[in-house]
Amino acid sequence: MSKIYYNTERGEGDSILISVVLGDDNREMCTNLTEVFSNQHDMELVATVDNGFSVLEAVDRHSPDVLVLDIIMPHLDGLGVLERMQDLDSPPKVIALSEFGEEAVLRQVMRLGASYCMLKPFNPQVLLERIRCFHASFDVFFEEDTPFNLAGQNESSLQQTISEMLREVGVPAHLRGYLYIRHAISMAVADPSALTGITKNMYPEIAIVFQTTPHRVERAIRHAITVAWQRNTTETVKRFFRQTILDRKGKPTNLEFIALMTDKLLLR
Repeated sequence: MSKIYYNTERGEGDSILISVVLGDDNREMCTNLTEVFSNQHDMELVATVDNGFSVLEAVDRHSPDVLVLDIIMPHLDGLGVLERMQDLDSPPKVIALSEFGEEAVLRQVMRLGASYCMLKPFNPQVLLERIRCFHASFDVFFEEDTPFNLAGQNESSLQQTISEMLREVGVPAHLRGYLYIRHAISMAVADPSALTGITKNMYPEIAIVFQTTPHRVERAIRHAITVAWQRNTTETVKRFFRQTILDRKGKPTNLEFIALMTDKLLLR
């Protein structure tokens, strides 16, 4: 598999501790993340704020390495924050958080300079790894001269792991959508930014591989998720999709399903 590049560069003034500003108006989540950050030896949460204007003030005051930014906030939303940071000489790396997987919004977030987008709910350990990744000096996330691997897995064992997860969550292997989802997760593992262009990039690429159309790919994935959702027990849903999906009392969208399964895979 070809090498994958992340758009990351480290400046001369990087400190030993990764300084982080958290901007989110969800008090419970901020409290939980504050505790998580306090247990990290290589990170320091220098400010937690609950609105966009306070985010800009915190960034100006602390010059953090990484900004964890919720897209939906009072007074000034995440997009507004990103727009106003365009003129900064040394802006922080931005990891954007969103409860909604609207592709147009995610594309705009990336265009405004975010390094990565995470869908809520997320595992805090995944967030920590993303922070380390985007603060690191490595330009190449996967080495050019080695086969793609995830926790020591080669491509074959990765596909096997994804297949096991899909069967566990109830996606029937005989459905075309099963194959499309498996390929989509592989793409997302190799390049997380692929999730920000699921309609314009991911579906067409899968369609080329399987000699079909992007519309049929989208429809087959949606059908496979529907079948899995109907077959699942509440316990299985809780384990894979967490409480937010349950609260909505509806199945996840294609993007949410692929993103959550990708994060689950990365934590294995």
